[in-house]
Amino acid sequence: FNGQLHPWCGAAILNWAGWDPVAKLSFGMYLLHPMIINVWFLSRSSKFSYSHVDFVFLCAGIVTLTFLSALFVGILVEWPMSKITKNFEAWLWKGMLAERSANKFNENIAANCEARGGLAIKVE
Repeated sequence: FNGQLHPWCGAAILNWAGWDPVAKLSFGMYLLHPMIINVWFLSRSSKFSYSHVDFVFLCAGIVTLTFLSALFVGILVEWPMSKITKNFEAWLWKGMLAERSANKFNENIAANCEARGGLAIKVE
């Protein structure tokens, strides 16, 4: 924010460590929120009347249910798959780097042989 929020302590609020758990669940909450709202409203068998108190409790209930379901999905799916993906990617890069270094080693041997008169001995 280029220092624009310092008069209102905005940087301290936005950098607060309490936002970390919510930030880790935010994408799951984003995906689950419309489904929870649809299930909540479409499962009703009767019309409902509007009041401010009902609206506040309804919003609080939907946000709480969304948070808990995102936590459930995060624990069972998102975080384990993230670890598996990270390990697989590290294994892939390790193999690619080893292959690249082996190819470079073979190219260096061939270049040295050509530089010394082109004599290369093939070992079987």
